[in-house]
Amino acid sequence: MNARVKKVLSEAVDQILWERWDPIAVNSTPAARDEYRGYVPGIVDLLVQGADAFKLAQRLNTLERSSMSCVTNAQLRTEVAEALLSACHEWAARARNHRHLPP
Repeated sequence: MNARVKKVLSEAVDQILWERWDPIAVNSTPAARDEYRGYVPGIVDLLVQGADAFKLAQRLNTLERSSMSCVTNAQLRTEVAEALLSACHEWAARARNHRHLPP
């Protein structure tokens, strides 16, 4: 995966974590917009390595427990993991097909 595609994937992951995961319910606070950015590189690495939804959901669970001392429900983690996989597949397909990626 080239650097440009990885950057765009990272932005998509960040957006998904902010909008759909948000385990500490801060996404209504613009000043907290960078709250989950520290988790993006690890999630992107898992996606690049071919992690499945189960492994991604496990990582989200670990982050909730160890970094935030909170736990969402398994269904939410699974839905977020599936959204992360969809984003990865979308960007990988664009890269393979040499489509224009957004700036």
